[in-house]
Amino acid sequence: MKPFVVLVIVVIMQGVSGSCPEACLDIFDPVCGCSPSGVKTFPNSCYLELANCQGEDYSILHTKCCNENDKKICDCKNRVCLAVIDFVCAYSCTKGCRTFSNTCQLGIENDCCGGDYVYRYKGECVSEGCRDDETCGKCSRACDRSYLPVCGCSSNFGFRTFNNECLLNRENQCNNTDYSITAYEPCIRDTDDASEVVNGCGDCPPICLAIYDPVCGESATLNTQTIFSNQCFLGGENRCRNGDYTECS
Repeated sequence: MKPFVVLVIVVIMQGVSGSCPEACLDIFDPVCGCSPSGVKTFPNSCYLELANCQGEDYSILHTKCCNENDKKICDCKNRVCLAVIDFVCAYSCTKGCRTFSNTCQLGIENDCCGGDYVYRYKGECVSEGCRDDETCGKCSRACDRSYLPVCGCSSNFGFRTFNNECLLNRENQCNNTDYSITAYEPCIRDTDDASEVVNGCGDCPPICLAIYDPVCGESATLNTQTIFSNQCFLGGENRCRNGDYTECS
């Protein structure tokens, strides 16, 4: 009997699902991507998808270039606490007593959600023992000098830029104001006259469809023109940062 050889041909196909783009158009419609390794600005969402196909793990934070604040936001998105029950009690001068599952959860609340909780003791909160009215009465909350500007909006006082989120929270705590963050970047204009606040602070950040239908906007305050991805994003700049953009003439 003659020997014979069986030839096995294995064909390896990559990207058969068609989910990975082969090429991207050179359209500048920037997106800020977030991954465990940090933040990165991509020329458009196609380039972000292409990076993910090459082994990265980016998700879109927003449809603009990344800024300094995005590093903190991305870090918060990627931070994970172990599911360990080790109760701690903390107190906030603005929100009162609260029990956290563990110190990691307490840290996320303060670092990522604008909390101002101070650790009081280990275990679940007991209302009689967790309050710290003496400290709160002195309005002694300290904030560092880091410049991570946020735009705050108050229904009574309008728009105001704060150097960081802690200073906004301190303003609310010490002066009984109601500022909320509408953008993690400076306001385009601070409100000089409270009577200008007509429609409140709006829904921020704006939720806009990722449709590229470019609109040119010009601001008299900034004396500049900016290309927005679509009309919705132009409106969002005006609503959430007190902008004065109108379509270019």
